[in-house]
Amino acid sequence: MSRSSSGAPGWESLETALRAELAPDLELVRRIGGGGATAVFLAREPALQRLVAVKLLRPGSSTGKARERFMREVRAIARISHPNVLSLHRIGTILDDAPYVVMQYVRGRNLAERLGETGSVSVTEARRLIGSLASALAAAHSRDILHRDINPTNVLCEEDSGQVFLADFGLALLLGAEGAPGSRLTTKGHVIGNLRYLSPEQMADEEPTRKSDIWGLGVLAWEILTGRGPFDHDSLSDTLRASQESLAPSLSLESTGLASHEVETLDRCLSRDPRNRPDAREIDAALARISEQAGGAESRSTSSAPVEPAVLQPPDARYLLRALGGLDLESRTESDVAAVRRQPKRMALLVLLSAGGKSGRMRRDKLIGLLWPEADQSHGRHALRQSLYFIRQKLGSGLLDAPGGTEIGIRRDWLVCDVEEFKRHARAGRAEAAMAWYRGDLLPGFYLDDAVEFERWLESERIALRRTAASCCWELADRKATEGDEVSAGAWARRAAGFTPYDESALQRLIQVLDGLGDRAGALQAFEQFTSRLAEEYAAEPSPETMALVEQVRSRT
Repeated sequence: MSRSSSGAPGWESLETALRAELAPDLELVRRIGGGGATAVFLAREPALQRLVAVKLLRPGSSTGKARERFMREVRAIARISHPNVLSLHRIGTILDDAPYVVMQYVRGRNLAERLGETGSVSVTEARRLIGSLASALAAAHSRDILHRDINPTNVLCEEDSGQVFLADFGLALLLGAEGAPGSRLTTKGHVIGNLRYLSPEQMADEEPTRKSDIWGLGVLAWEILTGRGPFDHDSLSDTLRASQESLAPSLSLESTGLASHEVETLDRCLSRDPRNRPDAREIDAALARISEQAGGAESRSTSSAPVEPAVLQPPDARYLLRALGGLDLESRTESDVAAVRRQPKRMALLVLLSAGGKSGRMRRDKLIGLLWPEADQSHGRHALRQSLYFIRQKLGSGLLDAPGGTEIGIRRDWLVCDVEEFKRHARAGRAEAAMAWYRGDLLPGFYLDDAVEFERWLESERIALRRTAASCCWELADRKATEGDEVSAGAWARRAAGFTPYDESALQRLIQVLDGLGDRAGALQAFEQFTSRLAEEYAAEPSPETMALVEQVRSRT
């Protein structure tokens, strides 16, 4: 085995060992990034026909703080299930002391690279970007995780869908027992993170809080909206001095197009007193509430992506269960939802009861087969009874419908599930309302030990929901084209094709839609992106029919 000058195995040897470890489930394609201590590889997962990223820590760096930071990132990501946080699929170790993690692959670039090319973005796009990051932070903070390094290089932008991901939790701080002072990875007087985005209290080496992340988001929001930071000077030293000593200017002085309530919320992110800063959920809610002052239809017409109506919890529902794009349980009561959140199998049971059955109910024997397939009949029934008792105890005895019968359901006046709302609106032909609920795949990155049947059900449901979502998007693309809203029509068509990224019929339809709207450059770009994906995944080329369609488009440019 080849070795580096330090005596640790070289990357070629590590790649060989990793390839052998992952086979046959995963096939390494090539190395795509990393640094001195880590390497990131692109890999193919044939069974699910998807690409994933594999991050590996070099054995020579696998002791002390480097290994702890690597594992801290893994633990942080594993605790967060959210559409704007990368999903973790599995972890392992090669050569006894080289840990690796298999995670979601994002094809694209980071936000720093994007802003470097475009400067600021439109107000509609800015709302989406900042709101998505605030929502991701809210999910992390609800799990007692501080990111501690909010900056544009740690925000990934997916090339095809435009979705953003908060990445690099290597400096994350886990509050509670794992975040106790004894587990600090930095010594007193040693500041970590990108200095331009660090809060005054972090620069003063005080213990960070959730509000420290909010400061970083506030600085980043300024860059997204204006193309520069709130404290920018000619030199880094002057910039840092201003950020620590001066009051932040108000976004009201800039021509951002934000509504007054949005400006007020983002201005408070840069309050020197952390207690005056909003929390992440408040920021997300402020940017999601499109008021008349925000420009409504005018701002939507300039968006590069569809603008969806805000998802509101019906007033008569006590709980909102989100399973699309992540997993979360929200409550409007004082019940103990945190205890339920900490139980993955019981959260999975809630999803099954809420959205798993075609009639709104599910048979007991099917629930047992999905969640406890290895248990005998007696133990399976006991496990189900215990789980149902736990849910009733924590969320209320009236939540379950017919808990003593052979079929069980959830009372809709108690709990609303985004999956069922999405299906209900899609069935009724309300495509835009349906897509307001669709925030991403069903339970991305979610995994249950010893529940193979549940995994099969989950993958089948994901495929069915993607097909329904694609159908809704195509319907919206056709409707917007008829209304003369070419920007929205193109955006919905791109989103529709994005649900089936390797489907040539969807690509051909997208090319025809964009060509019909006069966006021939967009049609050709979609073709180039598809061709690149096809070559990466299958080492194949588009069909003659697709090539002929593209030549027709080229002949008119």
